[in-house]
Amino acid sequence: MAKLPVAFTELLNLTALGVAQSDIVFKNVSVSSSKYITVREEGKNGVAIIDTSTKNVVRLPVPVDSAVMHPFSKVIAFRNQNSLQIFNLELRTKMKATNMDQNVVFWKWLDAKTIAIVTDQSVYHWSLDGDAQPTKMFDRAAYEGAVQIINYRSSADGKWLLLGGIAPGNAGVVGVLQVYSVDLKASQPTIDAHAACFANVTLDGREKPSVLFCFTSKAGPAPRLNIIEVGVPKESAFNKSVGLNFDGNDFPVAMIPDNARGMLFVITKAGLLFQFEIQSGKQIFANKASQNTMFASIEHEGNQGGIVTVDQTGRVIHFYVDEANIIPYIQQNMNDLELAIQLAKRLNLKGAENLFTAQFQRLMQSMRYDEAIELAASSPQGMLRTVETINLLKTIEGGKILLQYFQLLLKRSKLNSIESLELARVVLAKNGIEHIKTWLKEQKLEASPELGDLLRNHNVSLALSVY
Repeated sequence: MAKLPVAFTELLNLTALGVAQSDIVFKNVSVSSSKYITVREEGKNGVAIIDTSTKNVVRLPVPVDSAVMHPFSKVIAFRNQNSLQIFNLELRTKMKATNMDQNVVFWKWLDAKTIAIVTDQSVYHWSLDGDAQPTKMFDRAAYEGAVQIINYRSSADGKWLLLGGIAPGNAGVVGVLQVYSVDLKASQPTIDAHAACFANVTLDGREKPSVLFCFTSKAGPAPRLNIIEVGVPKESAFNKSVGLNFDGNDFPVAMIPDNARGMLFVITKAGLLFQFEIQSGKQIFANKASQNTMFASIEHEGNQGGIVTVDQTGRVIHFYVDEANIIPYIQQNMNDLELAIQLAKRLNLKGAENLFTAQFQRLMQSMRYDEAIELAASSPQGMLRTVETINLLKTIEGGKILLQYFQLLLKRSKLNSIESLELARVVLAKNGIEHIKTWLKEQKLEASPELGDLLRNHNVSLALSVY
């Protein structure tokens, strides 16, 4: 049995740091990044700022309705009713202040320079720059009944905005999602979607990241996860829709992308954690992650990626893709060899060596040489870029396929020492020393004593440069 594809680390527990259990609720806790957690402590009439890496707690004796810490800097914003202020904690100075004419119902740091403010009527962006005052982005869509706002996000390019909330419905809690196009200055009709986000992922065959609008929906008999590319013609847009499986009384409370790994994490009110691979839409993992609702969550900015969550007991947990185990898990538990190969290639992961070797052999035996050299060139951690592969390609069509393989590698990356040595032998046999000079200058070849020995009989100064 393979280990799980998701790993987790408990970063801290708020109660162990002196935060009262009664203060660990949605209205009091804010998480602007994986670096800081801010808690409004009602019993102490102040605000606690927790550094998740050091577990250091700074308490400020300020009676406020809400506080949101800057994602990275020691800057904090306070709200008393509709009066908002931003302070620099290191300089102990007030940076900015504003008063809203409408009731503020939700706010958060949208990025390092912008606070998003949601009132009962509109959505505003407040820039840290200069003396800028909040700028209205769009009006909220009309809705019959009260809506609790729990989510606001922007796409990476800033061209799409989404506002998410929940409301009581005839058959339980329903989602209320509004999506706004900045370029078109228009909103889509509200969607019954509990959770949503924008992912920024480079799809296979594309040269740059795509903006993917991801959301849950309850249209039909069962909930679904939908992934739709926006900002491109509809006929060429990426589109996936897959089923979600959870109890009928449960519903998603958060959806967060891991853009670097092409994953989506979905959290439900009952404490379930789902992991989806975006390009295939396939569910890789689903299990109970907490006995209590994880009511606050955010992307983790570190190298491991993943998400950071806060549950009702005060546990702060980092969930992330276990890169050592995910490929074996997909092979053994899902029996999805195609997904294992594709994911290993994209993320440059070990765990699928047997699959790559077998596929390479099949392609070579069926004389699908272009596909074979493509597979070898893109194999994770260069597992097929070996002397055995080179020797095999030498025997095909008088070495023509080997030259195509080297040309493919030169376009994409740096050759390893084995490849560099073999390419140099081929080129020197054709008096191509100038090509080698160019490739060395472009750092396309890996220097080694063996390469120096080979070059010494052709160009001593060039040989000395690679010893």
